[in-house]
Amino acid sequence: MPFTGGLSPVTDKTRKNQPQMGGGPHEKPRAEFDSTMGGDHKFIGPDPDGLSHAVGGLFHGEWAMSDADIPYAVETVVIDESGQEHVYTGQNFDNVMLKWKGRSYKSIFRRTRQEVAASVKKAAQSSSIVPLVTNIMPGCFKIESESVKYGKKEIGSCFAVADGKFVTCAHTISKRQEPHRDVSVFIIEGEGRYRATVHDIDYDMDLAIVSCDTIRHAPLRMKTISGVDVGADIICIGSPFGYDNNISRGIVSSTNRVIDEPGAVTYFFIDLSVFPGNSGGPVVDVNDGSVIGVAAVIVDSVGNYGLNAAIPSDYVANRFPGIFELI
Repeated sequence: MPFTGGLSPVTDKTRKNQPQMGGGPHEKPRAEFDSTMGGDHKFIGPDPDGLSHAVGGLFHGEWAMSDADIPYAVETVVIDESGQEHVYTGQNFDNVMLKWKGRSYKSIFRRTRQEVAASVKKAAQSSSIVPLVTNIMPGCFKIESESVKYGKKEIGSCFAVADGKFVTCAHTISKRQEPHRDVSVFIIEGEGRYRATVHDIDYDMDLAIVSCDTIRHAPLRMKTISGVDVGADIICIGSPFGYDNNISRGIVSSTNRVIDEPGAVTYFFIDLSVFPGNSGGPVVDVNDGSVIGVAAVIVDSVGNYGLNAAIPSDYVANRFPGIFELI
């Protein structure tokens, strides 16, 4: 990959009289309580309703109850007439009822700890990019090139854009001064290593199309960068240091950037981790799973602070017409 600038929550044992049990003092002295229960008691879970967890079972040795035994409420929710939720966390249910005495509301109910946990989990799953990655990953590959003349190997990334056609960066194939005809190109899929040929290459734009009829995968969709805003959530899939199918996540940090690179491309900056070997990998808009560009340049390689450049999909479509269309 080219570089710029030459671098590319237990009972309080201090209480002496009557222990406080949630809503008020217990009738038994502390000593009798301890001798009956066999020692200090311990709350199992919070007591947000101001009620002892041992009600109905305190003197029957049923103090310690698990969450599975009693689904303790941790939130009281009031739905007002307009449908708005008013959430009271860790408050006595009767106290919440008093707050709304004389006021109109549609319903009052309590959520259990389990229900809250399930809600949080559902929210997390809804924002997961796992389904997106599952769909995109099969179309992404590692690419290797070996120079017949110099015996040098280059490692990069590529992705399918049409049947048997893959996009990568030109510099993952060869340098400008070395004809690509003298380079052996392979696409890596799992344990398989398949010969590929250079269909077209443009060193000025740092783009190339390689062909490989052995690997058949549904192509990734590509779209114009013009509808993508700065701050858009993106991922990049590639082969940093040769480790294939690695994902980094970040944002589009700016667009329309001209950098100190020879060529005829106006890049867009991406704020995510990119390393040598990521070149040629797709930059994907998390919003819809479309490729908006090709990872190409490490803007500052000193410590790799995450500022990197990508070639917009528009350039790829314009340079290689007829292979695929932007959506």
